[in-house]
Amino acid sequence: LSRGVSTTSASVKGRAKGVVLGGELRQVYRKLPVTCMPGQIPEKIVLDVSDLGLDDSVSVKGLSLPEGVTVRMGENRTVAAVVAGRKAKAAEAEAEDAAKA
Repeated sequence: LSRGVSTTSASVKGRAKGVVLGGELRQVYRKLPVTCMPGQIPEKIVLDVSDLGLDDSVSVKGLSLPEGVTVRMGENRTVAAVVAGRKAKAAEAEAEDAAKA
């Protein structure tokens, strides 16, 4: 048998530390192209985002993949990221203003 190309779902689990601090979780890809043997196609690839702080991200090379499965995208491609949200930006601006005073 030869390895085939398929698409599988990407889902996130956990609550990112950066979200608790006011950031927003952005999932860039909800589907990922994978190469594997026909019987090894994962139903989904789960990304644990619990340890992501503000401005942290998970790239393709940081994914936990089942044995024999590879993602057909550049290893530095971002799959999910925590970006500064409105609350975090407002708090940051207040802190800067307070530091200037």
